[in-house]
Amino acid sequence: MKNYLISVIIRTVGRESLEQAINSVITQTYKNIEIIVVEDNGKKCEERCHAFNDERIKYYNTGASLGRVKAGNLALTKATGDYLIFLDDDDEFLPTHLATLIAKVDGENIVYSFAYEVGINKELNLKTKPYILQEYYPQEYLYFFNLFPINTVLFPKKAYDELGGFEENIEMLEDWILWAKYGFKYKFISSDYITAIYTVPFGLKSYFKRHFMIKKYFNQASDLINKLSKNAPISIQKIDFLSRIKRKFKVVYILFKARLDT
Repeated sequence: MKNYLISVIIRTVGRESLEQAINSVITQTYKNIEIIVVEDNGKKCEERCHAFNDERIKYYNTGASLGRVKAGNLALTKATGDYLIFLDDDDEFLPTHLATLIAKVDGENIVYSFAYEVGINKELNLKTKPYILQEYYPQEYLYFFNLFPINTVLFPKKAYDELGGFEENIEMLEDWILWAKYGFKYKFISSDYITAIYTVPFGLKSYFKRHFMIKKYFNQASDLINKLSKNAPISIQKIDFLSRIKRKFKVVYILFKARLDT
């Protein structure tokens, strides 16, 4: 098996789920890892990280509040792995996630898996049954939709060294812009397996708040991707209108079916 060092990057603001996220990394079947934890605005999580007594965990904090995007870029500067992957502090890896992804790398590609999505209602302490938004799309779709949960994509550090990290003039959808930027030079390939868990708000208030926030930043993110695409070595094919509508309806159907089945 390939034995590249993988840097797992966790940005946190101190959510209760941090330990669960870290534990999902520590228990991976693939062991050659480092865990970069960057806490934005505070040092509440330092002792929580040290409590694992695992030298692979490296804790940093931003001091003042920088926001998730700049915290992510700080973490990228600290990573020393051959390959990098993000994990938000409320998401998880399944035990074979990293082993499955690293098995497909060749130095010139970016590998992604599929994920179970779980809706969480913190007020009512409820979780939906896991549901899957799994479908294969041409890579060109990446320039019109955010296809991947952030914790499903393993990319070579040289992509970051060559093309940089998150665009800092946006507060949301920064991962989509990053994947699009890397996609102009690197090929994305699928592992064909479901090996991660991605959480989303389930309560009505939090669900619609997230929906409107995404809508607010979608056009800004699209504009940034279009600017980046002008120097792209590949041509971007226009996605027809019906394909866009079909995908949106499929996502909505799966989301609501999962909620009805809870």
